[in-house]
Amino acid sequence: MKQPLQATAVALGKPLPWDLYDKFGKVVFKRGFIFHTSASLERIVGMGLLYEVGTGVESPQKPASVASAVRESIPPQRSVRATSGSDSFQAAQDEDLRSMLTSGSGSHLLAEGGMSGGEIFRQIEQCAGKIKDLFLDMLNNIPADVNELHKIVHKVRYMFSGNPDACLGAIHRCQRFPQSQLQPIYAAFLCDMAALALGYEEKDRISLIGAAITANLGMFTYQDKLNNHAGKLSAEQLAQLRTHPAESVRLLKKMGVRDRLWLDIVAQHHERADGGGYPGGLVRAKIVDQAVPLMIADSYLSQVTPRAFREVATPFEAVQSIYAKMPKDKADEHVYLVFIKELGIFPPGLFVSLQNDEFGMVTRRNTSDSTHPYVSSLQAADGSSYSKPKVRDTQLSEFHIKSICRPKAPINIDPSLLWQDPRDLNNGI
Repeated sequence: MKQPLQATAVALGKPLPWDLYDKFGKVVFKRGFIFHTSASLERIVGMGLLYEVGTGVESPQKPASVASAVRESIPPQRSVRATSGSDSFQAAQDEDLRSMLTSGSGSHLLAEGGMSGGEIFRQIEQCAGKIKDLFLDMLNNIPADVNELHKIVHKVRYMFSGNPDACLGAIHRCQRFPQSQLQPIYAAFLCDMAALALGYEEKDRISLIGAAITANLGMFTYQDKLNNHAGKLSAEQLAQLRTHPAESVRLLKKMGVRDRLWLDIVAQHHERADGGGYPGGLVRAKIVDQAVPLMIADSYLSQVTPRAFREVATPFEAVQSIYAKMPKDKADEHVYLVFIKELGIFPPGLFVSLQNDEFGMVTRRNTSDSTHPYVSSLQAADGSSYSKPKVRDTQLSEFHIKSICRPKAPINIDPSLLWQDPRDLNNGI
């Protein structure tokens, strides 16, 4: 007989005494899995998982206190500095940002149905193709089934639930398709990351994911051209840019999307609290709260993906920029802090060198310290390649991240070796 999981039945830092199932009877976390933070445990309890009575130790444990996911406030000083040089990095100097980043995190351990990195990358490429076909049909006045759009929304949602770190890694490593096809997916991943940590209701989470996928629908045919345009935009190009949110809404309504929140987020994702955004010049009181995560995701992606008019920023530089522009409104400030904390300054997919001179890739965020993720080392200090990636905990001094690397030539490695199915991660790493 299965019964709902309660927080009192699980001890932090100790192996699960039984498998955890979803409502369909599918194993989500195997016996032996270890939860290290009360925040991650709270998130898992909120998923409504079940365990089999009589298959393990069931005596209640003393409940752990639930730590705040982000700080309530920060002082006015928000400077974050990095050392000069293309391959050098210095951790954030602002102690309040460091404190926020190193506190326990909320959404890193979520898996409705586990997926390996290889499967995630394949699904992303399939989705990119479907987005292109569907969007072109809509733009060319070919009848499009709104159910096909909903299928893409739920596929993206399922991917992120299946392996969040692989999805975030793909933002920096899976770039075989044009940005017009990939950005909708990656914006949705980042928004879902924030929505989960912010505790959005399921219906609002789906509206946000849908909005992230379709926000640039109105500029789909010329988005890549604008990204590759190095000079000053023409008056026509500026007009296209400023009117694309309204055009996206028009196309969505024509297709049959009736979700008011979804449409509002699309319409407002380029508005700004001070009224300086577009297309409506709305002030903060007129902007829906759920548009804020998409604003941040859009800013992040525009900085870490190729543009003809500027160099690609490192994830740290992009986070630095987002942090520096954080609004004064307390509610929005909270969203910004959650976004930064969940992503981390060394997100999955980033190439780094370690203190012991190994070379590797960040593959998993750390639920207890966002400044010290897990790295899969690919090469030894002498430059020889490992037959299999070696997982390194960068909290250990010998594995501290020394610098961010930009390989001169593409490095091809099976993503399944870097990102396992989360349900198979039955140890403490």
